[in-house]
Amino acid sequence: MKTTAILDGDLILHRAASATQQTYEFPSGACISASFPEAQRRATEFILEYARAVEADHIVVALSDPTGRYFRRQVHPEYKANRKGTPKPVLYHNLREWLEGAFECVWKPGLEGDDVAGVLSTHPTKYPGRRIIVSVDHDMLTVPGLLFRPHRKVEGVVEITIAEADRAHLIQTLTGDPGDGYYGIKGVGPQKAAKILDAEPPPHTTHSPLCACTPWDKVVRAYQRARMTEQDALVQARLAFILRSVWYHQDIGVRLCHPYPDGQDWKAAPDNQQETQCPNRSTPRITRAARRSPSAPASSTTSPTPSSPSPSSPASATSSTTPASRSTGRRRSRPTSPTP
Repeated sequence: MKTTAILDGDLILHRAASATQQTYEFPSGACISASFPEAQRRATEFILEYARAVEADHIVVALSDPTGRYFRRQVHPEYKANRKGTPKPVLYHNLREWLEGAFECVWKPGLEGDDVAGVLSTHPTKYPGRRIIVSVDHDMLTVPGLLFRPHRKVEGVVEITIAEADRAHLIQTLTGDPGDGYYGIKGVGPQKAAKILDAEPPPHTTHSPLCACTPWDKVVRAYQRARMTEQDALVQARLAFILRSVWYHQDIGVRLCHPYPDGQDWKAAPDNQQETQCPNRSTPRITRAARRSPSAPASSTTSPTPSSPSPSSPASATSSTTPASRSTGRRRSRPTSPTP
């Protein structure tokens, strides 16, 4: 069976470019020295080393959108804002240009390298056979499929089930990722997050009348106990969610994750609908046009009902009013949020 290694290209570029860079301090200022041939050699070594580790027949390098206009910045403007002012290695962009000509590289508008790897690895027909993501990023634990982490070689190739990936995503929703500029619930780490998901629900207290107590209900109640809202939890969940193939369409754009009443499945609207209003959910979508124009108007969505949580569009996540209806121009009423 053919094996395709899907490599974290951003990691390779940073490691190779940084390894050859030297900074010299002089009274008049700093001088940076770097060797491009050495960076090329190191990048090639990393790629071949990772490919051999998983016995790959085919290599694909996943890269981030070079413009840096990631869709998560429309969900939360402060996403990765803590990295502003941190320069990339001086050879980074030149090395990327060389890498794209030397190896099979894939990047998609608005997506980070992690999302590209998640989309490619979960696509049923793009690369037949085994598809193995190679990355040190713990975010990749939220993607179902095969994963190899070079810094934990003793584990070998690990298979992540859908249930395990969904649970890892909810844990990340609770803990946040300070390195990426979103913080979850203050004081909640991985162990405490696991306890929140494993806790028995209090008697006669359910967030959704359609089920006893789903994992998403537990996440929402944890946020409410921390004096935050369900919308806060939903924003964090969307920042933490690494895309899978059904959440991205090349001609349509990114679909934002949304919790179903069972709390286990994160679905998306049908491809032929720009904005779907279903009985129990509302799934807004970031289109290519919206990515090109950050100031594009927010999509109109219905407010959540007590029977099922429903998100607002990313552009209106912090707004205190409900957007006007496109068809009639009338403002929609906003029911009182349910008590957990």
